[in-house]
Amino acid sequence: MKTKKFLVCGLGKLGCSVADTLDKMFFDVIGLDISEKVIADIRQNNNLRFMCYVADVTNQQFIENLRAVDEFTAAIIAISDFYSRLVCTKLIQNHAKATGREIDVIAWAGNKFEESMLLDVGAHRFIRVEENLGKYLAYTASSDNVLDFNNLRLEEAAGLSKVDVETLQNAYAVTSIAVPPGFTGNRVKDFVLEYMESTQKIVAVYHPHDPNATEPSYCDSPQFAEHPLHPGDTLIICGYHDKLKKLLRNLPD
Repeated sequence: MKTKKFLVCGLGKLGCSVADTLDKMFFDVIGLDISEKVIADIRQNNNLRFMCYVADVTNQQFIENLRAVDEFTAAIIAISDFYSRLVCTKLIQNHAKATGREIDVIAWAGNKFEESMLLDVGAHRFIRVEENLGKYLAYTASSDNVLDFNNLRLEEAAGLSKVDVETLQNAYAVTSIAVPPGFTGNRVKDFVLEYMESTQKIVAVYHPHDPNATEPSYCDSPQFAEHPLHPGDTLIICGYHDKLKKLLRNLPD
């Protein structure tokens, strides 16, 4: 089954965290940074397993010659220097246009002015680190009962009454996949029998191509196992990291 492929430009704290998280979510990731020391430190860290290379992503010839550029579907521009972010974004979009491809470019922006400049050179979406962190801290600090959103989703999906953060993050993941065209069954339980293991669970089904489906179908709804599936429907599945990775690899294109 085809998945997004990410190019992460700039491997400081933000870029490295993004690349590592995407890698652990089973996406194909390539990280690039101009610093040899940064790349050496990442490669020596046993907890970081994504591919990374020393590269100047503000060099037009490098972008044009990089074979991986012809494979990725999204680029995350996390370089600390704003001018370098502008140049990198522009070069990637120029290359995309020259090769007739669509690339989703997500760039780090420190303020509205930077957003407007990055938008002018081809960025589609923006990372506002300080602003998003401030909102997150405000929500979590305002109540003693607030759980982190991702942990709450995992708790609901796994049917757990308590969340052991370290254990849960290391063991469980929640992923979304599209029902593949090669799926021969027509119900949720057919998909489970054909592809899934007992440690995995479908928690919801979205129907993006059905105009009559106004909301997702959830696993606690009546007769969920008999619910019809169609190619393109989106399944939300929880389970162990390694088992989900195996599931994704075994799905047909």
